[in-house]
Amino acid sequence: MNDDRNERMKEVEAIIDNMCLMDDDLMSRVFDENIEATQILIKTILQEEVDVIFITENDYFKMDESVYRISRAFETGKMFGDGSHIIYVNGQYRGNDDLGRLMADLNNRITEGFNYKELENGVRHFKVDEEGRKTMSGAVEKYSDKNKSEGRLEGRLEDIKALMKNLKCSAEQAMEKLNVPKE
Repeated sequence: MNDDRNERMKEVEAIIDNMCLMDDDLMSRVFDENIEATQILIKTILQEEVDVIFITENDYFKMDESVYRISRAFETGKMFGDGSHIIYVNGQYRGNDDLGRLMADLNNRITEGFNYKELENGVRHFKVDEEGRKTMSGAVEKYSDKNKSEGRLEGRLEDIKALMKNLKCSAEQAMEKLNVPKE
């Protein structure tokens, strides 16, 4: 049992080592209550009033732009004109400007070589410092447990569907044959 726990911890540690700021769990923890890091992100991306920002891992629109600003319009095509936009930031962008440096940092999987020390310090806390690493380990384990549970459920559903098809029985009958509780 202890060997299983050690093996699982090694897997968790490897997942954490491979994370970058594009991973939701690490990003949310690094930017949570980290005003300096958040200011860098906002100042680098924002140039106007905005409703929503999406930082995508890949070039979502595949037009080789660093940033896509989408203005709101009526169905008639007339611009809404309130100054708000939806911004998609291309996470693959690596230009020689502030945004290119920010995207490089967001994709950095190691704990050094960042352009912005505020981001490097946040990543180092959650990937190297004992307290931060413990927090990330808990998050990864929780995510892993959820995925395993969902996988078992999906497998059971596939079993039920197969029985229904092969034995030409109802869902209730298939569940009974598989000893699936009714609740």
